Amino acid sequence: MCEMTIETVKSTIKGHLGELLNPAQIGDNDLLIDDLGADSIVIVQLYLSCQEDFGILVSEELDLYISQSVQSLSEVVMQKISEEAEQ
Repeated sequence: MCEMTIETVKSTIKGHLGELLNPAQIGDNDLLIDDLGADSIVIVQLYLSCQEDFGILVSEELDLYISQSVQSLSEVVMQKISEEAEQ
């Protein structure tokens, strides 16, 4: 896997959210549930997309019932990418 930046991760996540929810705009601090209106199905789809795109497993760190921001999800993804690279 090539060197990944947090901006690339955020862009990818925003792209998936755009396809799933079609919001007018998506900010880094927008909360998936509260601000963007994501439900548990959308969140599971987003997690699965992250797993496929980045080759990581994020479900252990994230709770479906706590509204994560785009930024916080991106940080978790970056941490998992780093952990995978170390193995």
